[in-house]
Amino acid sequence: MNALAAVPLADGRTLLASGGHDRTIRLWDPVIRRPAGRPLTTPTAWVNALAAVPLADGRTLLASGEVDGVVRLWDAARRTSAGSLTIAGGADPVRALAVLPMPGGRTLLAAAGDYDGTVRLWDPATGQLVSALAGHAASVGALAAAPLPDGRVLLVSAGADRAIMVWALTTDQVAPGQQGPLDGFA
Repeated sequence: MNALAAVPLADGRTLLASGGHDRTIRLWDPVIRRPAGRPLTTPTAWVNALAAVPLADGRTLLASGEVDGVVRLWDAARRTSAGSLTIAGGADPVRALAVLPMPGGRTLLAAAGDYDGTVRLWDPATGQLVSALAGHAASVGALAAAPLPDGRVLLVSAGADRAIMVWALTTDQVAPGQQGPLDGFA
């Protein structure tokens, strides 16, 4: 198993999603500790990352980042495909996903894994690429959203270049402050 995510559903339940090398995403009911319906099968590659993506219409999509460079979107309640996004030609694995709750109810999905260190932001409701954030000298393996009390949202990325970068999403620029080496990121 490579990835886990909590997936809140419109009916109030929360499922757990797990994914790994067998190209299967399993949904689990954590209350009864049993599978919740049939698993989802990715067509071509194993799963490296999972994230629950809430949409303005009340649905929650499940994003799976895969080793073939594709982020697949799934309707978690219906167990159906809801589209896919390909990062940088699809040759590099997707290593990390992060969900960014933006002002006005919009949600963005960040995906990273390219060996060039680029982090890409998508609007999962439309499938449109919103921005490509370049700054790392090697692949990015961890992403985190940092919503602030003033409504701004920061994106934090950590890469194989041993750097943590904090991005101000209103400007697509690295936020001022400490950018330095690291040996771990939680």
